[in-house]
Amino acid sequence: PEAADGSETQGVVELKALTAAVRRAVLQIAMYTPIEGTILSSPGNGPLVLNKGSGSGIKKNQEFNIYRRGVLVGKAIAKGISPGYTDLLVTTNITGIQAQDKAVALFPEPKVKQ
Repeated sequence: PEAADGSETQGVVELKALTAAVRRAVLQIAMYTPIEGTILSSPGNGPLVLNKGSGSGIKKNQEFNIYRRGVLVGKAIAKGISPGYTDLLVTTNITGIQAQDKAVALFPEPKVKQ
């Protein structure tokens, strides 16, 4: 609906702004891909070595879920980080983490650009 003078009503303006914001948020979510890497070694109770590092965007204390063939086998947190690899400290060991398991980074809610 339009106002008597032919301009858009406040409600229409607000609805269009909301629709545009939702569209931007959905596009940003659709483009999001978490950091994924491979466990290179799992030396018993020591840190795991992941084949990704700060060059891939990993941050200190970032959390990871560890999977084998799509099944969750453990959880870990990033401690020692270099550009090409990361030492992960195991926080939850469900069925034993092994070399070649896949690590997927968990992120806090992403900040939406405005």
